[in-house]
Amino acid sequence: MEILNLFNEIEAGNIEKKEPKISLMKSKNFVIYGAGSDFNSFRRNVLDPYNLIPFVIIDKKFSKNHFFMTGPCHPDDFVLEDTDTDMVAVIALGNIKAWHEAYDYLVKAGFKTIISSNEIYEHFNTSKDPELDKPDYYTSRRDVIKSSYQCLEDPLSKEIYVQFLNSFITREYHPIPFDREQTQYFPTDVPMSKSMKHWVNGGAYTGDTIDSLCENFPEKAKEVKMIWAFEPDPKNYLELVESSVDSPKIKCLPFGLTNSTEMLKFNSGNGKGSALSTTGDRVMFVALDETKLNIKPTFINLDIEGSELSAVMGAVKMIKKYKPDLAICVYHHPAHIWSIIDLLNSMGVGYKFFLRNHSGFVIETVLYATVIKDQAVDIQNEVSEWEDKECEVECEVPVVVTSIDEEVKCE
Repeated sequence: MEILNLFNEIEAGNIEKKEPKISLMKSKNFVIYGAGSDFNSFRRNVLDPYNLIPFVIIDKKFSKNHFFMTGPCHPDDFVLEDTDTDMVAVIALGNIKAWHEAYDYLVKAGFKTIISSNEIYEHFNTSKDPELDKPDYYTSRRDVIKSSYQCLEDPLSKEIYVQFLNSFITREYHPIPFDREQTQYFPTDVPMSKSMKHWVNGGAYTGDTIDSLCENFPEKAKEVKMIWAFEPDPKNYLELVESSVDSPKIKCLPFGLTNSTEMLKFNSGNGKGSALSTTGDRVMFVALDETKLNIKPTFINLDIEGSELSAVMGAVKMIKKYKPDLAICVYHHPAHIWSIIDLLNSMGVGYKFFLRNHSGFVIETVLYATVIKDQAVDIQNEVSEWEDKECEVECEVPVVVTSIDEEVKCE
């Protein structure tokens, strides 16, 4: 479906709104398969706000007679009663291989209704923006949505764009094309033009994206001269430092990224889901343009739980000057899929835009932007080796440790 056709359908009143998936969980008992980070996100966004308690939670890590979240939990080798299979089964797993293994198990166990947690609007709409409830939210932004769609380079990107928006507009999951063989942030079917030489890793978590590069693309990993790994969650940060201690190429920085340098409230302790909040501890956030880290990036990736747009706004000078390849998550707020394209396009850098999805659901939708080689100014030789300098970022804390043997000094 073309984007214009989608708006025509909206204005004609032809967009079908089905019974929301969450109603299945409200109307009968349900089981959940998966009790990891995806379950934690599902609990925060759906279970707790709607006072929903699963009949049982299944996960390989559980032993028999285990109790979790005030209810019974089981490993996946226990035998279900025939009557139990009439319940709804919800799979709360992000790993594609694990998801399909869980699905096969539930089918074999006799469940008739099996859904993914990522099919539920209340889960994939992590922004919780009340503006989205307004009837004209999308139609009033028709021009920018259409112009950003026109910026996309290939039919696959355009199909992802439409299906993504259709899922939010109808509040009903629409399958999004994806290739499970493609690695998130490093897709082989997108013609990224720069090297991995100087990499800004925004939302480094515990180093999982760095590990992914080394595991899947060892030759690309050899290009790396320096990685600036930003992670504001204290627990995640400590794990990041521990995993990076033997690599002098990784500079761990305990900061979030946004469009200004200031202390902000942060809801930490939620693993991958830690994010800016109206409550929580105060954590230092920085704008890339305001740091004095001598960063001359060739690649920037951002997965920062809804702060992606503001982080791009805080890096305009850097992006204009160095024209790095970009890989930016755009699924934490539906408007990001068009507003980040619009912002980058307005910079006049000459970016070409591609969308790729790495889950089949709304989550893990990533915008890739690159200046095609024959149009780019070759700045590779301009980018000097990173010189080890102290980080002079204005903040309220005197010293923060970024690795076992290094300190970042702040005024």
